[in-house]
Amino acid sequence: NKPIEAYNRFLDIIDGVAGVNFQSPDRQTSFHRRYFASATDKVFVAHYEADGAEPLKLNISYAPDGQISAGSVTYTSENDGTASATFSGKMQIVSYNTRFKVKTDGTLYVTSDGINVSNATWTDIIMAAATDYDASKASFVSGQTASNLASTVTSRINDALDKGYSALLSDHKAAHSALMNRVNLHLGSP
Repeated sequence: NKPIEAYNRFLDIIDGVAGVNFQSPDRQTSFHRRYFASATDKVFVAHYEADGAEPLKLNISYAPDGQISAGSVTYTSENDGTASATFSGKMQIVSYNTRFKVKTDGTLYVTSDGINVSNATWTDIIMAAATDYDASKASFVSGQTASNLASTVTSRINDALDKGYSALLSDHKAAHSALMNRVNLHLGSP
């Protein structure tokens, strides 16, 4: 952990995007982080950028707690040049699966403890999750198998990666802002 300069964070409720901006101590590199949960694509997106002399260096991992009956986390180098992490579990009634994939222009290194990124100017983390919950069933369980859940999650992530960060962000902002801009509230005169 190094000191940083010009730190700010924000939440744009109209566009549904959160972010953090900061600079290296010498102000030679600007770092930008953007986060959003896309209802359109059913994924969570984290986008990291470094603009300047200092590249991104990230350590990314899952840390499920004991309250969700999680299996062990598996980290994998994928054939498409990405890296992924996944785990699944079953709570009292509902089963679930979650996965994230990391795509970067830097170097990926996978260990049993996580995914490391180095020498990058940008990195995207795309995460998805699915459960077998179904409110229309008396048991509240859809009957999907663990394999079905894993396939659903993997498909959402791969589709999102194929779409790319810019298109994911643009589509998310269009859908989210259409809802948020339906009402204007003015309290008194200026």
